[in-house]
Amino acid sequence: MSSISKTAVSRSRRVRACNHCRQFKIRCDSAELFPAPCSACHAKGRDCTVDSTFKPIRTRSLLKDVTTQLTLIQETLRDHDITIPRSSFVQDSPPLGDIFERPRLESAPEAPIPTPSVSSKDDVSFVGSQQLGDITLETDTIRELFEYFRRNHFLYFPILDEDFSATDLVQSCPLLFWTIIIIASRYHTRHCSIYRSLCDPYIETLSNALVHSIKSVRVIQAILYLCLWPLRISKQHGDPSLSYCGVAVNASLRLGLHKPVQEKESQNRGQAFVVDSEERMRTWRGCLYLSTQ
Repeated sequence: MSSISKTAVSRSRRVRACNHCRQFKIRCDSAELFPAPCSACHAKGRDCTVDSTFKPIRTRSLLKDVTTQLTLIQETLRDHDITIPRSSFVQDSPPLGDIFERPRLESAPEAPIPTPSVSSKDDVSFVGSQQLGDITLETDTIRELFEYFRRNHFLYFPILDEDFSATDLVQSCPLLFWTIIIIASRYHTRHCSIYRSLCDPYIETLSNALVHSIKSVRVIQAILYLCLWPLRISKQHGDPSLSYCGVAVNASLRLGLHKPVQEKESQNRGQAFVVDSEERMRTWRGCLYLSTQ
């Protein structure tokens, strides 16, 4: 009995941090200040609780699940022509694309935030049907998937130019074109079957691109989008997003995306300088953003 009680006491003494500090992985001095709350809880006005059975919640995976469920609910409501009035908080909040694009200065005047819309360049009638492997997509399907990507993905990671179009991407970078298609089809309620059919031929196309030296900013952008919205995997340790992110950062450094481009230099270099300097800068910001997550 004495050995059991000593073990229980030793286990209880191992927990020296409160639940809040354990959840956010910050230094806790609750053991020194007991019975007073720790410094972090005292500064925030929270109750300082120490529970040996408390297990931190993995907020990142929980946020992804909630975001996926919310996207499916919004698509279902949109398919049935059901509109829900947005709250004042949502109306007053700027889109994440603007936060990613540039920080707003307090002294700067408030300006309306343009929301990307389907422009004339998004007319995919000139693209026609596209084939990857044995799968052929019609023009209407490509248009719907690109519009879906623009509304639900591009706003949260706007490294492309605002007027990007399927017509330009299918000619300049097929990998980026099919990356947008497969990401949008995975979360689209009506075209989710396309995602399952495209997985194998898309992985083959991606593998062929990664085998060779990356000389195009468009390929880097495709890899970054794939890091943020990866393909479906069976187990977490099989997620290659970290490896893809390393490839994107390495290729960006080699192409000099982290440095300003001189006009003469851009004329003498290859297709890596087809995109403008602003888009190159946004792509480098995307690399920094994903590599620090």
